Formats: sequence, C-alpha cells, structure tokens
Amino acid sequence: MTSDTIDKRLHPRHSLHKVVRVEVGGEVYEGETTDISLGGVSVMADTHLSNDAFVHMHIETIGEVSGHVVRSTDGGFAVKFDPVKEEKERLEKHLKSMFEKE
Repeated sequence: MTSDTIDKRLHPRHSLHKVVRVEVGGEVYEGETTDISLGGVSVMADTHLSNDAFVHMHIETIGEVSGHVVRSTDGGFAVKFDPVKEEKERLEKHLKSMFEKE
C-alpha cells in the first residue's frame, strides 16, 4: 500500500443510514446519512451547500450536532463536527454503543 492509499482519517467510519434534518442560514433541508464517525458525517441530499457553511443537524437516533461543510458534491455533502464538550461526549458514547460490535 502506498502512502497515497493510506486512510488518513482520525476516526473510524461506520455505515449509517438515518434521516437527517440540516439547518443552515435559516433554511432547513432533509437528507440521509451514509456514514458517520466521531469526526463527521456524510449526507446524501438534493441541495448544494457551500464549503465552510455552518450547519446545525438533527440526526435520527443520534440527536443534535453542529459543524462545518468540508465537501459538497452533486449528491450531498460532508460535515466535520464542531461539537462542544458535552455534545462530543454524548456523540462518542452513542457511537460506541451502536458500533462496538463491529
């Protein structure tokens, strides 16, 4: 494996298909998560969001999280979480309970 093919992610990704409501700039959009990690989430949606846009999300079974768009494509976008300490601890506990058997 070359250094170009090594996954440089800080947190392991987990496949997760849940409804997500995304609020950005007073507008609300719906989509579906495709994968999630402690660091962020990928969302399939019929909307284009600008890179670095601040979003507040409600993910089914996960709850409220916020972050910034780091990548946008025709089919969706990826968000890097910017959680406050309490959100991060809650998210970490929830993801561990969902995926610790993988």
